[in-house]
Amino acid sequence: MTSPGRKADAYSGKAYKTRSVPKHHSTFDAKVDGLLQDLNKPSKAFDKIPAIIPDLVDFVSKLHEEGAITERSYLGQLGHLRWFEENKRPYYKPIKRSSRLYPVGPGLGLKREVREELKKKAGWMKADLRSAQLVVVAKKWVIRSLQKRLNKAQSFWDYLSCQLGFSDKDLFKESTYAIVFGASTTKCTKGGPKTMWKKAGKEADYSRFAAIPEIADLIKAAKRRKDEISKAICITDAFGKTYRLDYSQKIDTECLMAMEVQSYEMAMMLDVADVVLTDSRAHITMWLHDGFYFSYSREPSRLKVFIKKIEGSVSRWIKQGYRAKVIVE
Repeated sequence: MTSPGRKADAYSGKAYKTRSVPKHHSTFDAKVDGLLQDLNKPSKAFDKIPAIIPDLVDFVSKLHEEGAITERSYLGQLGHLRWFEENKRPYYKPIKRSSRLYPVGPGLGLKREVREELKKKAGWMKADLRSAQLVVVAKKWVIRSLQKRLNKAQSFWDYLSCQLGFSDKDLFKESTYAIVFGASTTKCTKGGPKTMWKKAGKEADYSRFAAIPEIADLIKAAKRRKDEISKAICITDAFGKTYRLDYSQKIDTECLMAMEVQSYEMAMMLDVADVVLTDSRAHITMWLHDGFYFSYSREPSRLKVFIKKIEGSVSRWIKQGYRAKVIVE
């Protein structure tokens, strides 16, 4: 049990140094640059944040008391919430070797269940590009079994749960995307799927996971793509930008695989975000790479139409053969 002193220290800000608002840095693409500026601009959508922080602290404390999170995670979450109380909102920045925008401060450091509680308390909604990176590789790498599976109403992670007889979404996602980014599937390497299953205490189930038809096909396709990149020594991403292997800069084949897939994810997400960015009464409140939270202050009668626009924002990708689907909740 955390002592009152340690809890007070964590929440007083000693466990997490507050950072200033980032200076704007231009990105590689005008549309991404516009998104970055919009994410960091002032908005009334964050006015409720300070008032709901105490409820979120209680929520995190309950998770800890119930054994749902560790002591270390508990203190970390308190530090993150303190950051949000002081800054009232997340901020974002571009980074090298990625088309993604990353949070300054905790951002995605908040556990999924804590973010969802924040969304609920703040009255926000969520737009989720379901299994975005799997959608990309299923099309780009021509994985027909995966394309067929992604057409189903059931989420891919629920499908894995049914196949394996237990649910661990974080493990499923992290190990599946490790495969997408070229990690070894046969050795216990750092950041590899086999290592992840071993650390989760489910090493005996790893072979069953790897044998699921869609996963087995993904493993073969990822190896094939990794070999192609090794021979070509470069990739061209969704924005037409070419990146080359450069081991001196830590740009290896796995890095290029991630950069390629994530660029298509970002290109799709720009179309989804554009619906919100072009409506003066809506604002993206938290960027999640393959989704985002948003506020909407128009009358309820118009919300249904707005949601339909968000859901239809990936239509051009669907026409190209991507099994893209946006879920709003």
